[in-house]
Amino acid sequence: GWPKLRVQVLSLAPEGYVDVEGYAVLTLPSTPGHHDIKLRTWRPVADAADERRSVLHGGNAHFRDPAIVDSKLAARHMYSSRTCFGTVQVSLDVVWRHMPPGS
Repeated sequence: GWPKLRVQVLSLAPEGYVDVEGYAVLTLPSTPGHHDIKLRTWRPVADAADERRSVLHGGNAHFRDPAIVDSKLAARHMYSSRTCFGTVQVSLDVVWRHMPPGS
């Protein structure tokens, strides 16, 4: 497939642990030039066991393997049980190299 940028937003809790605040996935633009893109971040909704663990130990619901974020499983999960959390602004420049004109 086309290249994607996988984003994982982290925070440092006052207790000293790193917590996952959200995820986002961007399919890179196919047109050359400068692009400013706003990504909506999300995170999984915790089940009852995760909520209890969160209260006792801190931390948000998250994927154990961040690579799952842009998988089909995550896509189904994202639309069925997610919490929108904020946005990330991405600024990037796309340059074609070794591509014939009109590709």
